[in-house]
Amino acid sequence: IGMIDSIIWDPDTRILREIVYWVDEEYRGSTAGYRLLAQYVKEADEMVDEGRITAYSMVKMANSPDLKFEKFGFKKTEEVYVAGLV
Repeated sequence: IGMIDSIIWDPDTRILREIVYWVDEEYRGSTAGYRLLAQYVKEADEMVDEGRITAYSMVKMANSPDLKFEKFGFKKTEEVYVAGLV
């Protein structure tokens, strides 16, 4: 699941932000995650070509599998650290 959002310091820039990326436990370790990511990239590229968005992002959580997002054209732009979580 994703949503189109603007960048706070550049409201004319529209970015597709991935919100939920989920593979059911029974399909983990298969090609399901790879295929899901490939479809996200395909649809996001189409949205870029249509001018609906400027860019798109993918978030890698600390407990996410070690997928190589660079293979899909992504570049790491930041790391987020959180304190106070239980």
